[in-house]
Amino acid sequence: MHISDPADTATKAAQALPGLDRRSLIAGAMVGTAAAVAAPAFAAKSVSRLDPSNPADARQIIRKLRYRTDEGMVFWWIDGVYMANVDAVLTPLYGMCFGALQMVKQRGDGGFDVTQMELGFRTELDTGKRMRTFVNPLTNQSMPAPFNPIGPTTVHYSPDAVPSVPRDLGGSQIDFRAFPEKPFVAQDQVFVQYRAQSHVQTAGMADRTINDISMIYGPAAQALDPGCTSVDAWLHSSDIASFPRWMNMGNRPGNITLRGVGAKVKRISDMPKNWLAMMEEYDPAILADPEAALRRNPLTYKG
Repeated sequence: MHISDPADTATKAAQALPGLDRRSLIAGAMVGTAAAVAAPAFAAKSVSRLDPSNPADARQIIRKLRYRTDEGMVFWWIDGVYMANVDAVLTPLYGMCFGALQMVKQRGDGGFDVTQMELGFRTELDTGKRMRTFVNPLTNQSMPAPFNPIGPTTVHYSPDAVPSVPRDLGGSQIDFRAFPEKPFVAQDQVFVQYRAQSHVQTAGMADRTINDISMIYGPAAQALDPGCTSVDAWLHSSDIASFPRWMNMGNRPGNITLRGVGAKVKRISDMPKNWLAMMEEYDPAILADPEAALRRNPLTYKG
């Protein structure tokens, strides 16, 4: 992919939540509950500040907004609502209570790897409880509401923070394209916009196109401090994707869009209570040892 501005290369790191079907997953938008945010991760107080217009500094800013500049775990949650968009008319479909587990590890060549698992629960619009049966308001058809965890998947970042997303994702083929953006400062916050597009091909199923369109931001006091390794970051997500295959929409025109908010936390216990409760029912071993969960064999992806 040609990058006309060298500074743009640095910002490819903002593209990392690959192919969610938060999207089943990110879309992650997902859960409407408050979550505790991790305490600031400051080291010794620094005199200088990082400069978002400097490519090397931009890479560091983006990495600690998305992940962390040292090794270790981070967790993201998203709370939101998926809506059908048909002829510019929006129809709410279901909620999304999403969580991602991510392990950051350094490599000897100066790059780093992020291994992640994505677990997004569809929820009832009126109660917020996990949805088991979905009645499609566009067709009046009733069907099971699937739960499709993704991963563990590892994304490799080059020393210049350029991601390499694996094309094979749990049995599906993903053609991933990132559209890098530059970080910018507005008042006391640092913002990074990102947009990524995934074309998903699965044998025996219709192709899907998934667009991740999100804004990540956090305090400039942390993001621009060279001694801070991880920013207390928040996220707004407005993903746009083809109708999920399980909705049985056939060739009907339209798509789905997500409106969600989320945040990054350092401990899995700081994730939203409703997501934790659903995870306790689904697989409590993940909550007990998230690092071990990231060493499991990848799940089949049918998004």
